[in-house]
Amino acid sequence: LYQLIDTNTIKYVRVTNKSDLAYIKQNNYYVTPQFYGKESLMFFCKINDTFYNVLIFKQDLRKNILDINYNYLHIYKIKINVPKHLYKGTLFDGILFNKNNITHFVINDLLVHNGKVTDDTISNKQNITNTLINSFQKNKFFNITINKFFTITQIKELYYDKIKQSAYDI
Repeated sequence: LYQLIDTNTIKYVRVTNKSDLAYIKQNNYYVTPQFYGKESLMFFCKINDTFYNVLIFKQDLRKNILDINYNYLHIYKIKINVPKHLYKGTLFDGILFNKNNITHFVINDLLVHNGKVTDDTISNKQNITNTLINSFQKNKFFNITINKFFTITQIKELYYDKIKQSAYDI
């Protein structure tokens, strides 16, 4: 897992002021809403003939694997049915939150697919992710969706049509 995360080349910038906004405008970033919740990794893998579906809170991870305090590492087994090919190694980055007794995981990025780091474009990764989550068996208590990315020219649409109209805390 650590070898896969360290090779991820996607850069994220949190917009907290006007200079951040100017920076992403000048550097052709995509923008997306930031949901309130726990930044998490959803990981599917097979180890010694055992299939694992887990969520890992990113705040518990450290840059160096040797610095992790395993007494405080939050890893949660999730009960969802997914196609077996995902267990070759699939890793999603996203936000986990609860709303109306339903757990939601909003996928921001596909980091690993079929055991290989995905270095594809955002739009291609979102297409792959969409195909993958459409193959998941639906679960009324665990909802998985994809966070939509917008170009900087669509920021007004994002704010007025999506964020202000959303039923979720963004």
